[in-house]
Amino acid sequence: MSKAARIRILSAGVISNFLVAAVAMALFFGPVIGSISPVDRVIAVDVLAGSEAQKMGLESGMALLETDGIEIRGLEQFYSALGSGSGAAKLKLFYNDKDERVELSRMPDRGIMVASIFQDSPASRAGLPARSVITGIDGTEIINLEGFRKKMNTTHPGQIIAITTGAGKTYQINLTAKSSAGKDDGAGFIGIGISGNAVFLAGAIFQEAPARQFLQSLKSIPSSGLQGFTYMLSLPFSGIPGFTQKGFPGFSGWLTQVFEPSGWAEPLGGRFFWIANLLLWVGWINLYAGLFNCLPAVPLDGGHIFRDLVQSAFEKVVKPKEAERFTRTAVALLAWLVLTSLLITIIAPFTHWLSL
Repeated sequence: MSKAARIRILSAGVISNFLVAAVAMALFFGPVIGSISPVDRVIAVDVLAGSEAQKMGLESGMALLETDGIEIRGLEQFYSALGSGSGAAKLKLFYNDKDERVELSRMPDRGIMVASIFQDSPASRAGLPARSVITGIDGTEIINLEGFRKKMNTTHPGQIIAITTGAGKTYQINLTAKSSAGKDDGAGFIGIGISGNAVFLAGAIFQEAPARQFLQSLKSIPSSGLQGFTYMLSLPFSGIPGFTQKGFPGFSGWLTQVFEPSGWAEPLGGRFFWIANLLLWVGWINLYAGLFNCLPAVPLDGGHIFRDLVQSAFEKVVKPKEAERFTRTAVALLAWLVLTSLLITIIAPFTHWLSL
């Protein structure tokens, strides 16, 4: 068999991987994602260690379905249902593809959730922890983001404020001026990142699932160029930035409670998510299979193609035996380079331990 014929045969396998990946991803990000609609739902975004909620089995990522038998679709409805009942709050949640029932003390607090703490900020120096819920400032109840902004607009740099959290702790924070990078309106600066309104109940923090924003971010991946391609490569492991940091293996678990098929896919019900997940994984696996096979290292297809191309080039300037010897050397050096690069990529993240 001639080298040209062998190259065509070897290339066919790699090209078929990329074609299958392209078709599967086109279907996933096209008609499939286009037929999925968000559903208003409340989820548990965090559970404090040692809290009543944790002891009762509540876990982060659980989707809230009902409170005292009332279907819950929003945060305000959840808080109202808690306030109108008596005794222990009976919650019905969805997790790991099954319903869970939990009873918690009926002592809810509304507020805003702290997503992050800026380094060397007033909040950092005061010890305010990330993923806490601010429920009050200087005795003023903070029930939502609007109330928080309104209160902070009355403060000034150098003022010391008392911030109360859902966990019942108070932090004295000495406000500073905003950095030059931000818009300075004269108000005091705490140094926190906020993720929106929240309800704190027995150590569990509930927020409305950002289903619409999540779906929009997913739809925008194909049109994001190189950055979108990078997201796609790591999608099952890194997930959608800002939404599913633990990875996005597809529409499973609590995600099936905040999305539903619509339009032509509505009659399929939950089975439609199986189709979506199948297309995602078929596309992703074939994409990686094609990329891996392209590596110029024998025995991969890319290695055989590289060897035939290099040998053909050498045969034009040297004798066949010498061309074969030079080719073996070039292929061996490149194989070692590829292997070393892969090892460095795997080992590099752990090298910081060597300096400890």
